[in-house]
Formats: sequence, C-alpha cells, structure tokens
Amino acid sequence: GYPGGINLSFDAGQMRLGSLWSGGFIEASSLWRGQGSGQARILGKDTTTFPSGPAFAVLATPETAWPVPDPTPRPSPHSFTGYALDAQRRPTLLYSVEGLPVEDFFIERRATAGGVFLERILKFPAPPPAGMHFRVAADKIIEPRGALEFEVGQHLRVRLPSEPIIRNAGEGKELLVPVRGELRIEYHLAAKP
Repeated sequence: GYPGGINLSFDAGQMRLGSLWSGGFIEASSLWRGQGSGQARILGKDTTTFPSGPAFAVLATPETAWPVPDPTPRPSPHSFTGYALDAQRRPTLLYSVEGLPVEDFFIERRATAGGVFLERILKFPAPPPAGMHFRVAADKIIEPRGALEFEVGQHLRVRLPSEPIIRNAGEGKELLVPVRGELRIEYHLAAKP
C-alpha cells in the first residue's frame, strides 16, 4: 500500500506486476488463522490485473509471440534477489531476467489535477540484450489517449517513455516497450483512492 491510497501486488515468481487498485488494501485474516491456509482479498476498487507470464522477454522480431510460461518444472531464467527500502520504507525490488539485473521502484506522485498515480522506474545496471521488450499490459482494450498515453481496460491509463508497440494477441492486445535503458512508466487509476 502506498500513500494516497494506491496499492499494488508484485509476483516475485514471474517478476511481474500482478495488480493495481485504489482504496482499501487487503483483508488477510484467513491467512493468520490455522496453518496459514486461505487467501488474501483485495479491499479496494477498480482493480487492474496484469497478464501472467514474464514481463520481460527477448524477441527475435517485434512480431514474435510473447513467451508462454513453461509448465514443466525446471529452473527459471528469472530470479528474485530481494529488495532494499528507502527512507519512507518504499521497496526497490531486485531481480534478474534472462541474466539482466533489474532494479524496480514504484513511487507515488501527485498529478497537476490533484490525483495520485504511481511512477515505476526500471533501472538496468548492465546493458539489456538486443531484442529485449517489456510487456506493459495486455487487455481487450488498449487505446491511444494522447502523446505516449494509453487507456488499458476500463480502470487504467499508462504514460510511457517512448513509442510502444501495440499488437494483437489472441482475443486482445499487448502493449510492449523495447528495453534500451531506464524505463519510467506512469500508472493512473480511473478511481480516486
């Protein structure tokens, strides 16, 4: 949970943003009873869920299909290595994808209109491999809404640092950004926290 009522979940198994929502955080009391079985439930509203599978992939061409997670048990090419906290106790998530170290940091920002949004800063201490792409989102609705701004689904607007690739994928679309260096992505939720 971030100040201003914006929350996120991060999947440290696939190194991807799991979901974003505004309002209440989670209800996890079922995890505290018994032997920790049960599920946490999101208490907020207008949840945006991001696609399963890796957020980063090396593609031979921009048309190459996004990789599907392999169901066979074997070592993953991605590894979560921990996190570091800043003075306000916001985490910088540390992991590697395809051998590339990633520093992934979210910070709450206030828009000129007064709303709160999250800025995501992805840093790469080493040069990314040729053809590496970051999948920002996948949804049935991905529409341009201004210079480098895109509506994703019904609850999210993203602002990107460079011209993305929008392509058809199954019954929906994917929004990809080539990785050539640091990425700064803004996530604006439709609902007010």
